[in-house]
Amino acid sequence: DYEKGNICRLNDFHPAWINWMSKSLEQQGISIRYVVANSSSYPYLDQTRFHFNSAGEILITSQEELMNCPSYNKYKYGLNELYGYAETLSPQIVRTRLLTRQIIFVLGTADTNRDWGLDKSCEADVQGKIRYERGLLYKHHLRTFVKSSPKSQHIWLEIPEVGHEAAAIFTHPRFIIELKALEFLKTYLFHVVKSARLISKVSRIQILQQIGNFESLKNL
Repeated sequence: DYEKGNICRLNDFHPAWINWMSKSLEQQGISIRYVVANSSSYPYLDQTRFHFNSAGEILITSQEELMNCPSYNKYKYGLNELYGYAETLSPQIVRTRLLTRQIIFVLGTADTNRDWGLDKSCEADVQGKIRYERGLLYKHHLRTFVKSSPKSQHIWLEIPEVGHEAAAIFTHPRFIIELKALEFLKTYLFHVVKSARLISKVSRIQILQQIGNFESLKNL
């Protein structure tokens, strides 16, 4: 929505931190907000990984255990051996970009299956065994950096009782109301209507129908 100076991008995670156009667009008064939903893996900013113990506490995974997967910190799972455009960036630039860019992370609390689309590599599995768990652990990981990056603009949303289903995620009141509060909803609706790449035609229809039922959105 260039007229209002807003862009809402729903895509894979990596453009959020390697996109070189963000700064240029922001200088022109165009704000980009990235939306990352139920990602299969995440780019960690250092070599630390975490896991849940039987009591549900988050602990640091030992280096001895991580060495069962020697490549666990290679790009795109970490910052080792960057390639492509990312190869031109220093790890510090990557960290700064990711921590300071506007990103909404959306997690479906029922996204707990090791389905065919889940990344089951050892690099991904050291981040957690299922998408929801990986998201929670990554949230914890990023928050260990927030103290050194007070400009962090991340928002985390948990969508209850929703699994790995795009239409259910992107039509949920919690997600829609958040976009409205951020003044990104009209931009989002524009992409739902216009972008075949965003989501399937059937799902787009479901999204628009569901949004039409939200009483809180009558006065867009």
